[in-house]
Amino acid sequence: MQWFGHTTALAGAGLIVAVSAAPTAQQAAMPERVLATLGPGRTGQASADQQNLAAWDRTVTEWASSGRLVVVRRQADPDVPGRTLERYDQFHRGVPVFGGALTRQLNVDGIAISVLGTVHPDVDLEVAPAFGAVAARQALVAAGGGSIVAEDGVRLMVLPTPAGYRLTWTARVTSAADGHVRRLFIDAGDGAPVFQYDDTWTQVTTVPGAETGAGTGILGDRLKLGVQKAIGGYRAVDLLWPGSLTTHDMKGDPDRTRAVQTGAVPVAPGDIAQDADNVWTDGAVSSAHAYARLSLFYLRQTHRHSGLDGRQAQPALFVNLARPENFGAQNPQFPLYFNNAFYTNRRAFFGVGNGGSIRNFAAGLDVVAHELAHGVTAFTSNLIYLNESGALNEAFSDIIGAATEFAYQAPGSAPGSSDWLLGEDVRVSGAFRSMENPAAFGHPDHYALRFMGPGDNGGVHINSGIMNHVFYLAVAGGTHRLSGLFVQGVGLGSRLEIERVVFRAFTSLLTADATFATARVATIQAARDLYGPGSRAEIAMIEAWDAVGVD
Repeated sequence: MQWFGHTTALAGAGLIVAVSAAPTAQQAAMPERVLATLGPGRTGQASADQQNLAAWDRTVTEWASSGRLVVVRRQADPDVPGRTLERYDQFHRGVPVFGGALTRQLNVDGIAISVLGTVHPDVDLEVAPAFGAVAARQALVAAGGGSIVAEDGVRLMVLPTPAGYRLTWTARVTSAADGHVRRLFIDAGDGAPVFQYDDTWTQVTTVPGAETGAGTGILGDRLKLGVQKAIGGYRAVDLLWPGSLTTHDMKGDPDRTRAVQTGAVPVAPGDIAQDADNVWTDGAVSSAHAYARLSLFYLRQTHRHSGLDGRQAQPALFVNLARPENFGAQNPQFPLYFNNAFYTNRRAFFGVGNGGSIRNFAAGLDVVAHELAHGVTAFTSNLIYLNESGALNEAFSDIIGAATEFAYQAPGSAPGSSDWLLGEDVRVSGAFRSMENPAAFGHPDHYALRFMGPGDNGGVHINSGIMNHVFYLAVAGGTHRLSGLFVQGVGLGSRLEIERVVFRAFTSLLTADATFATARVATIQAARDLYGPGSRAEIAMIEAWDAVGVD
């Protein structure tokens, strides 16, 4: 994620429109939002909901047989015994459709419980590109002014646009100019740029060589670090954690950081943070390394999700990206390395602050957990970093950040305490966002107040306040200041119920192009799945969504 530095207007930002007939060159591509469940949160229409669900269940099976839907993951439900979770991507004649995806959950008898997502039923275009992947790579590199993220590569893709469906080549390109990762699309017929957006998503077994070190964090807190014994000292490699969590020290060199980030040079063994006596005094290294371990432990302990992908994939952490005293001179060229933190391609980077009002971003447990939660999103729902889906992407990371604080820090207002603020330990005075009162930071707490401009990728950080406030109300309860609706809430002592509901909804049920309406259905369905119809968790979610005006 990005904490500061909103992006400029993006072409084709308004892709969320109603269903219509097959598009022409002059007609917008029209997705169909699929919200087929047994009707959680609604009354008096169970029969209609059941019929809709059965119809979509048949459609998923038919489309999967014809290749219009391709299963990308099918697994036993880790939360509800006997359930099966399926995730499908949409294809048109073998080419993926951007944002087209569904999730389906089945009961023990193979009967659908829910089908959620976005599909494009009216795609009708030829899929033979005028030029191949090699030429496309050259054009995308030139357009992005950097290097293609190797893990993703170059792909042919059907792109829905306001002017109809386009056959495009796409890739994520890391800019050499500012370090941002952008998703670029070029026309597969003439190579012309079609669309782009900023895709930089701004945390004992005896093991040979494994040691425990003592560190002092940025806030002066005493921290335990998992480290590796090495020649001449110790390295910030946690061998006691599956996948060997590693923290890299870029030693205040933004040029080296940029080269590593863009892939111009590989990460070297010398980039790994080191200490001679295992008493770690570099606050950024200590905080990032220790907080990442806590964040990963929270995911595993609370949600049975190991690593970023649920299969022990670990992030690489990077600190000391620049020197805070150089903020004035270097921030224009390296904005991500000072007043920001971001996630990209299994790597989390923590800016050094400005030497004054903003501390090093590794100071906040919620910030570290937030960045690692982006990694979880990337491996599950992969929420598109635009508009409402982007706001949900940011909100999920905020929720995991706050939840991790509540798990390991005592409530309070002092530094290093848990609360409903985001980034309060990074900002010397104040915070970046509030779940309890989003309006205090100019963020909406009601759907009617949502930001609808092109800035901030369509309000991904701004509109996250809506989902953040839903989470707060579902836990703490209260009366919404605008709607006047009262939410019972489950109480802070039972917050894990809502945390598990949100985690299940966002990782197992939502798809990439989700909206707030989709998130409402998914979270209420998840509450029903985990705690049963009429449970206090389900009622809390229904009341919270009602209060913020999403129905």
